[in-house]
Amino acid sequence: KLLDSNIYINSFEFKGKFCIVMLFIEFNDFRTFYKKLNYDKMKMYLRSLLVNLMFVQSKGMVHGDVKPSNFLYSLEHEEGVLVD
Repeated sequence: KLLDSNIYINSFEFKGKFCIVMLFIEFNDFRTFYKKLNYDKMKMYLRSLLVNLMFVQSKGMVHGDVKPSNFLYSLEHEEGVLVD
């Protein structure tokens, strides 16, 4: 499970910019599959998104830019990761 694993690998400053190195996550582009999802698959997508939001909230944070392009979801594994 992605939430159980540590997706953060390292961070550093480069040319005055803060950089974060994260685990590579394979995902499907939401725009290519959302119209094809049946009810059960859409429930899995939304459940995964809500689990991620609860995780962020449990850390005392608020994600200020929740949108499909910031939720990397794998149809094969039926799980996703909220990024950005």
